[in-house]
Amino acid sequence: MRRFLLAAFAITLSVSSLDAAGLLIPKEKKLPPLAMLSHQVSIEMEDQVAITRVEQVFRNHTSRELEATYIFPVPKGASVNSFSMVVDGKEVKGELVEAKKAKQIYTSIVKRTQDPGLLEYMGNRMFRLRVYPIPPRGDQKVTLKYTSVAQREKGLVEYVYPLKVDGEATETLEKFSITAKIKSQHGIQNIYSPTHAISLRRAGDKEVTVNFDREQGLLDKDFQLFYQLSNKDVGLTAMTRRVISSEDGYFLMLITPKVELDKDYQVPRDMVFVLDTSGSMRGEKMTQARKAMRYCLDNLGKNDRFALINFATTVNRYRNKLTPVTQEAINAGKRWVSRLNATGGTAIGEALETALAYREKDEGRTFTVVFFTDGLPTIGETNADKILKSTLEKNTANTRIFTFGVGNDVNATLLDQLAKKTR
Repeated sequence: MRRFLLAAFAITLSVSSLDAAGLLIPKEKKLPPLAMLSHQVSIEMEDQVAITRVEQVFRNHTSRELEATYIFPVPKGASVNSFSMVVDGKEVKGELVEAKKAKQIYTSIVKRTQDPGLLEYMGNRMFRLRVYPIPPRGDQKVTLKYTSVAQREKGLVEYVYPLKVDGEATETLEKFSITAKIKSQHGIQNIYSPTHAISLRRAGDKEVTVNFDREQGLLDKDFQLFYQLSNKDVGLTAMTRRVISSEDGYFLMLITPKVELDKDYQVPRDMVFVLDTSGSMRGEKMTQARKAMRYCLDNLGKNDRFALINFATTVNRYRNKLTPVTQEAINAGKRWVSRLNATGGTAIGEALETALAYREKDEGRTFTVVFFTDGLPTIGETNADKILKSTLEKNTANTRIFTFGVGNDVNATLLDQLAKKTR
């Protein structure tokens, strides 16, 4: 059997069944695992092949130099591409040597008080690394990269990053983040994580970035990610689960249309854009809001209709009725937006009521309100709870209201509740 040295790091074969989220355990048995300062994971996935790069930083809170063992689980079948440590601010990478020589080098370097790491592959799932020396009251960064193949069944791909710890869960002192960039020859649809609250950013139907980011993240469960590969216009994924065989199970149904769906499929929309032009919006806020309004107008469909409202001390309408989309109408609307100036108070309640009144009874169209404001009411009703209650009472047709807070001093409570309560 061959064994390898990486930089001053050696790989040997052993066995263990422990699951851990990357722990650095001091050789001194009285000391607990070193505190994890940060844990950052970046994943590049292309047609099920995943290259995972892990960077962890640990802190030695003691006043003495330590030797420790780093333990990290990887998925079954994964292969480690590279391993490195940061020594005196420099990343040290590795070379391959025979196992017997690797252990001799490790022993001699430890005796000379230099910086080696002994990396051992333990069974199918665990890597172990002996690290020495870890400076007193200092940090030790460990970087690992491995390649694996995500499981796929009937077009549904599953990727798992191991985090679960047997016993008490690990928590980072600072940042914990996972970023996955997914590419495929086929359309990527129905992206879902049952374990973490992810956010998505799409570059198209065949490329998407998944992100999870927390300060002081709790590493109490494996990160699990599902996505469907399909070139169909609408992705349909059914995920079933039965905990007890003698009892009924349950299922999760995911339905996602393509990002680049042909515009012929789009349902005609009625859109009402509401812009706060009160004095508190003066300056950069107003510039941002005008730009956003012009962008919205430029992206309306040929079968859509729109209305424009601005409000300050009073509420003003661009036109009293919904305007069908034509290039001439869009240009005229953009000119109206460009002439708006920020002055006066903020009549949020009246503005919302005016926007909802544009709705017409038409079963073949959607109706949506888009609301730009800093959310600080000063005219009419100024109590945020009462504004919310009144708006919901008048919203008898369940109109969706999308709120955009402009600037840094936004009344986030009002805007978040308005968006949440109107779905």
